[in-house]
Amino acid sequence: MALSPEELDKKLAVWKSIATEIPVKLETQLENRAMGAVYFKEWSAQEKTKRALRIWGILWAICILTIFIPIAHFVLVPAFFVAGPIAALVVFNREDAILGGAAQCPDCKKIFDISKNKVEWPLKDVCSHCYHHIVINKS
Repeated sequence: MALSPEELDKKLAVWKSIATEIPVKLETQLENRAMGAVYFKEWSAQEKTKRALRIWGILWAICILTIFIPIAHFVLVPAFFVAGPIAALVVFNREDAILGGAAQCPDCKKIFDISKNKVEWPLKDVCSHCYHHIVINKS
């Protein structure tokens, strides 16, 4: 689903305040090219700890709430109880990420939202307007 220009501007403003902008080159299967930007975030040990504790707390809060669901609580409570520390560990081990970005599609020439991704170059995405596959490389 394509974001409205206002929604995209809000996301970009937030990303610019917390992440590093990386210029990128986009290329499609039709070999058309364009430029864009993605936003890279690297978390400190303190930030990683806060994120991990937050996800652990949320899952354990859901665990407590599921106690009151008849029959299903036999499965849900243990599932959320175990998922809490596992999800926290996964979040804690995440060093960095591409938060997202924006670029003009090389084929349809419309601005599209580059989705959140692991930092594994080249990134791959799909234009939300023409649905063409796009390969994204650092410029």
